[in-house]
Amino acid sequence: MGKNNPNYEVNYFTDPYDKAAKIVFLNTCGFISSWREEMLKVMNNLLKKWKKVYLLGCGLQYYENLIKKNSHPEWNEGYILHCVQNDNKINKISRNDFEKVTINNLIKWYNSQTFSDFRFTKWPRVYTNAEYKFEYLKIAEWCDNNCTFCIIPKIRWKQKSMPMEKIIDEVKNMIKAGIKEIILIAQDTSSYGTDIYGKWMLLELLKKMEKIKADFKFRLLYLYPDLLTLKWLKDLKWMRKFIPYFDIPLQHISSDVLKRMGRFYDKKKIYEILNFISKNFKSKFIRTNSIIWFPWESKKDFEELKRFIKEGWFDNIALFEYHDEKFSTASKLSNKIPAKTIRKRFNEVKKLVDELFERKQKLRKWEKETWFIMDFETSNYKPSTINYKLFVRPWLNAPEIDSYDKIDMKKIIDKKNIPNRQKNQWNIIFLDDWVIPTTWETGSINEVKWLQISKAVRYNLKIGDQIEYIV
Repeated sequence: MGKNNPNYEVNYFTDPYDKAAKIVFLNTCGFISSWREEMLKVMNNLLKKWKKVYLLGCGLQYYENLIKKNSHPEWNEGYILHCVQNDNKINKISRNDFEKVTINNLIKWYNSQTFSDFRFTKWPRVYTNAEYKFEYLKIAEWCDNNCTFCIIPKIRWKQKSMPMEKIIDEVKNMIKAGIKEIILIAQDTSSYGTDIYGKWMLLELLKKMEKIKADFKFRLLYLYPDLLTLKWLKDLKWMRKFIPYFDIPLQHISSDVLKRMGRFYDKKKIYEILNFISKNFKSKFIRTNSIIWFPWESKKDFEELKRFIKEGWFDNIALFEYHDEKFSTASKLSNKIPAKTIRKRFNEVKKLVDELFERKQKLRKWEKETWFIMDFETSNYKPSTINYKLFVRPWLNAPEIDSYDKIDMKKIIDKKNIPNRQKNQWNIIFLDDWVIPTTWETGSINEVKWLQISKAVRYNLKIGDQIEYIV
């Protein structure tokens, strides 16, 4: 934006509540009611801080494309729609007219009028996760599936894929920016390319990424099981840049429930995929999610789901309580499960999942791991007794989704490869309310009695460093 508007100085803030930030872009999600409620809460909080808010994303599309057409919206939906239409501190930006979003127009309080299409922007990206050495790359938007519990197709319509050459260009830009892990995402990553090439092209895209001569890895999120084939998985096995992370949203194991959900696979297909991954990938991470007590789910279906979870295929499971989402096909189904029963069964499954992962975590003890430091923690803030803990993300675990390891310095392997600082060569290290100076004016570290230098600081560790360690 700054490059396109050389007459203005543009500052980017990661904290929307920063006092210096005047305009906030609020990216919203609309296909789950709790996230729409969060949108309202954040929007109100920003307005209380006297921020000017630009709304964008599918939460905005939900109100523009669905609620406006509904003559009897629920109270909270009607309230949000009223705010969006009448509050002079809230305006809207559609992804189909980003070219009109200039500094000049933002100052004049530009407002998008159409929300019927989507285009990938040509603007250069801000890599907000570069410090942690990873970044997301959206290769497609919207979804052609019609799962009965989901309203994404009603909000966003048909899938649109980014042309392959543009993706490869973006990958190269990411590598130049120091990104070591590129995470490919879409609503349905498996279907990449069907809209512009007439066939599934995800594997061809990955082969092109594999040929790029650079030090990086890539990860895939949201692989729909109906499109996964054994041949496709075999090709993944031989890709050296591929992180064997399988994020497969199965939703259930009962074939009857899956059919009512509008999912085009059954129990046999699920076991075929899981067995192949387990036998062919020595190192792997399998993640899935499950909806608890979908309409018409019987006690038999529920017990089948619990047995499936107990089999221990997964390294992470996201659980969701079923709730009617207005405008979804499932909301019109009969034989709904009472809310109290859903909560009881949800807690039952959650306890099962927690126990399973606790056992898996214990099995990792004394294993070697490697990947990036995500954060630091100090046991207390008294300088004489400060003690560092490191939060490290294992290489198989996805950022912001899976758990991190919390270790101390003694668990780092081969510290001799970490650059050791000499006196008068210290960077500024911010530890909340106090800092370690860049140079020691006294000339001797030992003379600084009020500050105990921690091992993490002495070895020059920082967020984004790659280390090898013992769990």
